[in-house]
Amino acid sequence: MIPYCILVIEDDDDRAFMEDLFLQYKKLMYKEINNIVKDPWNAEDVMQSALIKLIDKISLLRSQGRDQRVNYIITTCKNTALNYVRDNARPNDSPYEDYLDVSDFANDGHAIEMRLMKKEELERLARAWPKLDARSRHLLEGYYILS
Repeated sequence: MIPYCILVIEDDDDRAFMEDLFLQYKKLMYKEINNIVKDPWNAEDVMQSALIKLIDKISLLRSQGRDQRVNYIITTCKNTALNYVRDNARPNDSPYEDYLDVSDFANDGHAIEMRLMKKEELERLARAWPKLDARSRHLLEGYYILS
């Protein structure tokens, strides 16, 4: 299946070139991305980002020989994956203090109790989170955390 970002290319020649390029090198691209990004959902996002970067360089890709083109594709996929991992890295030992906003409770004298309750809820979530499968984490993150 051809990614949507390729299908929306307006120039027919460029679109055909990118379709051929994707079909020819998609296994290599996925392999390089999956070596860095272990989650298949995130690997799809990285693949889309890498393809967008490659689309911006169609004229360069056309002018390169096969070996140069392969090296350029591999480098683009690796760098995009590394950037994704770096940008989405979260500290493993986070005390979740960043998520505790008790300013709403400061005026009624129950700030300490509310802070402790919120901290307990976040700790329970932190214990349950790794037990969820990747798809459930992705869906819950999109619904509760990113919204």
